[in-house]
Amino acid sequence: MNRHSYLNICWLFVERSLRIIVSIIVLGAVAKYFGVKLFGVYSFALGIMGLCSMVIQASVDELLVRDFVRSRISNTAIITSGIFIKLCISLACILITIAVLFYLHYPLELLILTILMMVGLVFQVLFVFDLYFQSKVLYKYVAFSQLGALTIGACLKFWGVFNQNSLFYFGWVYGVENLVLALSLLLFYNGFSNEKKFRIVFDFSHIKSLWQSLRFLLCTILCIAVYQRFDYFVILKQVGNAGLGTYAAALSFCDVWSFIPISILNTFYPVLLKNSFNNKELFQQLFDYMVIIALLIIFFMFFGGAFIIKQVFGQEYMATVPMLVPLAVSLLFSFLGIASQKWLICKDLSWYMLFRVLVGLLVNVSMNLMLIPRFGLTGAIITVVVTQFIAAFAVDIIFPQTRECFWMKFKSLTLISPVRTIYAYIYRKSL
Repeated sequence: MNRHSYLNICWLFVERSLRIIVSIIVLGAVAKYFGVKLFGVYSFALGIMGLCSMVIQASVDELLVRDFVRSRISNTAIITSGIFIKLCISLACILITIAVLFYLHYPLELLILTILMMVGLVFQVLFVFDLYFQSKVLYKYVAFSQLGALTIGACLKFWGVFNQNSLFYFGWVYGVENLVLALSLLLFYNGFSNEKKFRIVFDFSHIKSLWQSLRFLLCTILCIAVYQRFDYFVILKQVGNAGLGTYAAALSFCDVWSFIPISILNTFYPVLLKNSFNNKELFQQLFDYMVIIALLIIFFMFFGGAFIIKQVFGQEYMATVPMLVPLAVSLLFSFLGIASQKWLICKDLSWYMLFRVLVGLLVNVSMNLMLIPRFGLTGAIITVVVTQFIAAFAVDIIFPQTRECFWMKFKSLTLISPVRTIYAYIYRKSL
């Protein structure tokens, strides 16, 4: 890898490291201010936003990066197509979510908070410029934009805590963060990219092609979004706001680390598409890195989780401590699943992603409905670990086309391959 790529990876780690630190501190301050019950309401609304955001961003992002790297049409046309499709998906998400909340007769407080946060979804259509910078391995502009949005969002949340603002104040802060990030990406694109200033250029053949490619991928992302947040609905009904607040605090503290592998894979994805998408050794190294990162997180949770929870979240959230290590173990399988998605796309096996996620959806929904009413939050934790193990790891052994991916992941889990990867890295450094 050349010097340019390494510099961008450095920007990546600086931004992600600061994001993790700031996110944990801000999350702890907001959780302390709300208390467990009100934090449960806030987390439920935030969970719904995360579900919708996942559908909007992940449904078409891989395809757009692929087109930026491989397609012969103009980048402006690709960006316009991405904005148009994301706008259609975001509007559909907003209407469906509001209709579902009305139909299920959720409290008015939760409904208003969710609608306020929904405003921020519209601004996410401009995150297409993030994908352009990813495809050109120009991550520093993305890092500047995200750090700016993170700083403004953190300041606004601390201001809200200091002034003891209402729950709704924190709802519109979510929209402000998205707006700042969207405008920053647009400004960097117009000012520092090699392209002309952005203008709307419709290529209807490209839009049609994207819609056709989205058939399996959109269904896959919808299923992922549902089973990743289905537990929130069951916990809120069966355990209550306080139980959801405790569970959400533990889950948020673990999920914040997911930025690391996702960012690494997004950085390497254009390189894989251009040069090495058939290179088994490179993918094996990526799986090894996923395992190494996950093991470091598990180690940190085991020895430092209780201290961080007590210092940052407060004594009221100490019930989250026993949940941290099992949730960190689920990240081990989750990281391998995220990496294997890149492998499936590079091998043109997107159809299989839908099957894998449908299995995960079936396991997750059935286990949540059976275990949470009986075992409470313990049942939710067991469901998370089992779902990730089956959907992100074990199910790949079923089809001949995906067994190669399964054995690469299995090899990484045995720790033989990761140890070799670390040894090779140290050996090269010593030369």
